[in-house]
Amino acid sequence: AIFPSLLQDKQKNKQIYELLQEWFAYEDKTFLVDCAYANLLLDKVLKLYDYTPAQSQDTMNTLAIEMINYITENYRENISLETAAKHFGYSKEYFSKVFKQTVGKNFLSFLNTTRTQKALEMMQKPGRKKSVNEICAACGFNNPTSLYRHLKRANPVTGAIDE
Repeated sequence: AIFPSLLQDKQKNKQIYELLQEWFAYEDKTFLVDCAYANLLLDKVLKLYDYTPAQSQDTMNTLAIEMINYITENYRENISLETAAKHFGYSKEYFSKVFKQTVGKNFLSFLNTTRTQKALEMMQKPGRKKSVNEICAACGFNNPTSLYRHLKRANPVTGAIDE
């Protein structure tokens, strides 16, 4: 087998070649078996050559949009960094890092800003008939004290949230 110029370590290539031979010799090939071997091969190449592919900007932007949408759709729920990370299939550490890089705020700050903005919208709505407790529940705050703490950061003139 001839390997690309980036893969020139003979010892490492021997391990890759052995996996290829095992794959080609496998008799009961199915689509799933081929997929599994392809994943094993790619994983072996990446690990042997310490290659960590950088995510493209488009991928990161798409992920950021998905993360923002997740918060926007679920801010009322009892979500946390852990539950969001689990939803996306990441560790909480990795999710937190990616979220901060792509969105520009940490997860909890963004979540609380979203909740506070929704609470402000509800409070400023003409003819409001909801109590503060109902607004808290509708916006994902556990209690009025928590809501008031976050409202203190809100700029009453612009309605913007200072973090």
